[in-house]
Amino acid sequence: GEADDLKLVKGIGAKMEASLNEFGIYHFDQIAGLDENGIAWLDQHLPGFKRNCARFDLVSGAKALL
Repeated sequence: GEADDLKLVKGIGAKMEASLNEFGIYHFDQIAGLDENGIAWLDQHLPGFKRNCARFDLVSGAKALL
């Protein structure tokens, strides 16, 4: 289906959304379903966004939008 507007999650801007899309993350439920390992992996691999997933608690923000 159509991609969610990930920028609605606090802490995600246009550049981070584009980076998440490059990793195949397009939907709130994909972020909401991240476990500790997934968060740690993203925090290490998102260029220019080290620790943003944990700092902004993107999982909780995405869950609130489901």
